[in-house]
Amino acid sequence: FLVIITTILLLIRAKQVARRGRKSLKWQGFMTIVLTATVYSISVIPLFVYSVGGRLVKADSAGGRFFHIEFYRIANSFISLNTISNFYIYSLTVASFREFVWSRVRSSKRSTTNSGPSTKFGGGRSKASTVALETSVSHV
Repeated sequence: FLVIITTILLLIRAKQVARRGRKSLKWQGFMTIVLTATVYSISVIPLFVYSVGGRLVKADSAGGRFFHIEFYRIANSFISLNTISNFYIYSLTVASFREFVWSRVRSSKRSTTNSGPSTKFGGGRSKASTVALETSVSHV
């Protein structure tokens, strides 16, 4: 219940702040907050149900074993789902985040295709290190 009230207050505040900004930033910020708050609220519902139901359902009954073992796992999985979904929400709603991710992907592709043979730890030699190695070998 506290989460829902806090989320509503946060949405009201975000709407007030968004009115002062540029139109594209207003949309990005508002959608990010709405989606993040919605996914978070949905993800905590199973854990809330478990915390309330855990006191009511006896662990030694057949349904109680399911509730205290399987439902508990499901409830915790929903929390993980919330964490994972943040990357996708930001990618969908925040253009600067999306541009940053794509620039890192492009940079990663360039470094793996231009660096020669890959090492065990994922990187090849840089051009400067190759030239330095060739220079030091030729002077020996």
